[in-house]
Amino acid sequence: MTPSVALVDNELLNSLIAKIEVMGIRFEQISKELNETKSPYMDTQAVMEYTGFKKTWVNDNKHKIGYRMVGGELRFKRKEVESFMEESNFNSRKK
Repeated sequence: MTPSVALVDNELLNSLIAKIEVMGIRFEQISKELNETKSPYMDTQAVMEYTGFKKTWVNDNKHKIGYRMVGGELRFKRKEVESFMEESNFNSRKK
């Protein structure tokens, strides 16, 4: 049996290569996002992004949320931030 050879148009081949490159870039972005969201600890910036509050609010409420100082920087456990937000949301609805 003779192996068959298929000719592929260069334009089609270049288009497929470009699509694969775009998919690779998107994969890297999604991987980075997943790694960031899976981290059990958050810095002040991550808490700001998660809650939508400003740095002043995060600093004023750090004792209510629960925090640790690591290398002179504030660190929050993701689960504690999530719990704080859920409880705060629930309590504000009860009033």
